[in-house]
Amino acid sequence: MADNIDSTCLVQVKPFTPYEKKLYDEGMSLIISNCRRSTSNPIYCYKSTNLLTSILLKEEANNKFAHEAIILNTDGHVAECVVSNIFLVHGGSVVTPSLDTNILPGITRRTVLDICNDNDISVSENRFTIETLVKSDEIFITNSLMEIMPVSRIENYKIGETIPGKITRLLMNAYKRLI
Repeated sequence: MADNIDSTCLVQVKPFTPYEKKLYDEGMSLIISNCRRSTSNPIYCYKSTNLLTSILLKEEANNKFAHEAIILNTDGHVAECVVSNIFLVHGGSVVTPSLDTNILPGITRRTVLDICNDNDISVSENRFTIETLVKSDEIFITNSLMEIMPVSRIENYKIGETIPGKITRLLMNAYKRLI
């Protein structure tokens, strides 16, 4: 076993470019990635610099004229998106994939769960399939840079009657007040 292991840390910095306001008003379009996330590989639960898979999946979404790609795990459950966590709203209840689907426990994801609890919005962390997702009343995705972003389409499926939906808008406003 090596006594000393040297490592190199490289940091790249670039100016922040905010997401277009139009996306918050009209929603993002998502695709379902062909790639499946292993449920037994713990690397996905951690923020790391191992971004090759993410780069390839983002390229897949771009090639299909979508903003983001949904990743399913090897059990066929929705895990997350390339750079965001995903939520659905059905019948006024908010659902997000449980951590056992092998996802990154995002900071904004945790904040949305707290906002739901603080505002008496039914919220749960469960496993669900793409079939359940596309039948949702509303869908939104989250990360620290985009905050809460409504989804208007998953491939050929139109999501919701209005964008953003009632619950998504409530959460967007509550999140803005919080930060």
